[in-house]
Amino acid sequence: MHFTLFRSIIAVAFVAACLCPAQGATASLTWDPNSEPDILGYRVYRSQTSRSGYVPLTTSLLTSTSFVDSTVTAGSAYYYVITAVNSSQLESGFSSEVFLTIAASNRAPAADAGPDKTACPGAYVTITGNGTDTDGDAVSLSWSQTGGTAVAIEGADSSIMSFRAPLVSSSTSLRFRVTASDGRGGSAYDEVLVRIVTGVNYAPVADAGIDRQTPSGQKAKLIGTGSDANGDKVTFSWQQRTGPTVTLQDAQTPIASFTAPTVTTTTSMIFRLTVKDPYGASHYDDVRVFVSPKDSASFIFPPSTQGIHPLLDNNSVSVSFTNLGTSTSSVDLTAFDAAGNKISLGSIVVRPLAQESVATSSLQVPAGYMLRAKSVNPTVKAFFSVTDAAQLRTDSLGGEILPTSVLHFPGASLSSPEASTLLLANPDSASSVTVTLRLYAADGALLKEVVSTLPANAAKQASLSGLFGQIPVSDQGYYLRVSGSRLVEALLIQADSDSLIALPPQILNPSSRLWIPHFVVGLNGEDTQLSVVNEAPAPIRVRVTAYGATSKLAERDTTISGKGLLNTRLSSFFPLSSLLAGQSVASGYLTVDVIYPDPAVTGQKPPLAGAIRLIGTGGKAKAVSPLVSVGRRDYVFLNVDLETARSAFTSMVLWNPGTVATS
Repeated sequence: MHFTLFRSIIAVAFVAACLCPAQGATASLTWDPNSEPDILGYRVYRSQTSRSGYVPLTTSLLTSTSFVDSTVTAGSAYYYVITAVNSSQLESGFSSEVFLTIAASNRAPAADAGPDKTACPGAYVTITGNGTDTDGDAVSLSWSQTGGTAVAIEGADSSIMSFRAPLVSSSTSLRFRVTASDGRGGSAYDEVLVRIVTGVNYAPVADAGIDRQTPSGQKAKLIGTGSDANGDKVTFSWQQRTGPTVTLQDAQTPIASFTAPTVTTTTSMIFRLTVKDPYGASHYDDVRVFVSPKDSASFIFPPSTQGIHPLLDNNSVSVSFTNLGTSTSSVDLTAFDAAGNKISLGSIVVRPLAQESVATSSLQVPAGYMLRAKSVNPTVKAFFSVTDAAQLRTDSLGGEILPTSVLHFPGASLSSPEASTLLLANPDSASSVTVTLRLYAADGALLKEVVSTLPANAAKQASLSGLFGQIPVSDQGYYLRVSGSRLVEALLIQADSDSLIALPPQILNPSSRLWIPHFVVGLNGEDTQLSVVNEAPAPIRVRVTAYGATSKLAERDTTISGKGLLNTRLSSFFPLSSLLAGQSVASGYLTVDVIYPDPAVTGQKPPLAGAIRLIGTGGKAKAVSPLVSVGRRDYVFLNVDLETARSAFTSMVLWNPGTVATS
């Protein structure tokens, strides 16, 4: 007797259960029974190729209408069919084929709390944890204390946590656990032991700040910091070591000042900062201040951006000089190259309270030469503009670009480093300078380092890719640090298909607050990218607050790694709805406050630098502005652009950071 198992009445359904690797994955199959009265059972066949190569999975008949296949491999695909067998041992044809993919088993992440530590009572302790996941899932970290005297943990939901060691009278130990979670039920933890050791006094550490230049007769600041591993309060003392004698103001504080002496040639002065703890342990550091003649104002700029990258080709460069004084002044133009060779290009006369401009193409500057403008009158200010051939992309940079020994570019978006050109110059007419370029990742890791020498009066221009080679793309961003054995000058020009951006360097200042009087976000691509560098070796916690004209809009705390970078767009850092408040576009101002270690407790302010990148409608019309730590009584805007044909305009934003109304 022959029969056929009608495929129309066989329905196969399955449920794939992915268990942990130790148990293995399984595929559960069920089907509707055959209605013929003499059915003995069923056979299940499997293949990894559709419609061919079927292999039976059992040697005996199945009397039920379900089967669990426990021989599957997670991450593999299979094809199943069923047949029915009657009492005459006749077997039906195959049922309709069912395909399934066995989901990959979720493997638990790995957690690493880092090495055990030793600290003194009262010291600030920072621990960096790490989490990895073999499946590639995003891992979140959380910290908890599992032993010892209870402490308050800062950054409990981030990779970097900090706490202040308890003030114990005898040595003790604290234990902390970091838990890594993959968001799919997998987790793992690791613990770290922190031994709090009493009776050991560590000397404090002094940092006198970076070398810098100041004009004769101007008030100069000495900005130092000090830290103590025991958490002890420290005292500060400034002393002059070399140079024309000056009177130091506030010499017993971290920030001292003096009036720069009158000199006829650039003169070096050395000052020493000594930091001492209550038990007599001390440490010192020196800083150099270069005093320039009063009757000089200098400005460097590139005569061209040709030949670096197609996005920087066919641009025009012009330079403008504004005389804020009451008498006519002249500006001397000099071209100089990477070997220190100089060519005089004549001078430009600028009338009082007037502005004069010149296109660099009219100066016939040789290839490979940079330009320096120098005035005998410090009231003459300069800026240069770079504009593409279609006059759609343009930006300007001017004001004071003071030479120092350490410069940062926190607003440098290096996702397309080949479209960035860096100008370096040695302002010293007698000595060479060793320049070190370092590229840091957001987590503080040093990615690239290049060291070169600039002879006296030398300057060069090069793309970042030419300097560093291939740079890996990172969503977290990078920042550029430029340091010199003596003073160095630098500026950066970047380009994409929508914008040309001239970036000034940032000089680090110890600060508990940075702010910017303007940000913008919107539904049509308008956004603001915030970049903040923490130069200190230890992580810090900061609170970023966005304000509208009359009220607070949003607030969020985050951690910046030691030597690290906070680099984020406001539209993703804050809930966009809280910034927009029902509008399609909104603006306001930002503050970035250091909340841990608390400067009010430690008396120390971390060295910070920051900038914002304003992004216009459609992600275009980008512009960079620095974050600042102090306000000023007066400002000069050297370039005001109002041109309807190019949709160019200038807007001004005023913010009063004080508590008293200002007119």
